[in-house]
Amino acid sequence: GMGHSEGLLVGALGLVAWAVGRRRHGVAGVAVALAAGVKLWPLALALPVVRRGGRRSAVALAVAGALVALPLLHGPSLAGLRDSLG
Repeated sequence: GMGHSEGLLVGALGLVAWAVGRRRHGVAGVAVALAAGVKLWPLALALPVVRRGGRRSAVALAVAGALVALPLLHGPSLAGLRDSLG
């Protein structure tokens, strides 16, 4: 039942690159959060994006990250997340 989510990841990473190039720092923060919602390794981009974008990208990343993570805080999903990280 699990689809391949790499397409969403690639799209989000492309959006990060576009937003950083256009100095759309809030969009870059949201895009990093979306990419991290698919796989965890894009969180490595969070620090460079926040350093470049400052407060705007940090707030956007935090809010979008919280919204992306919210469904995972449900009991069975949280247990599955723990098992997957283990």
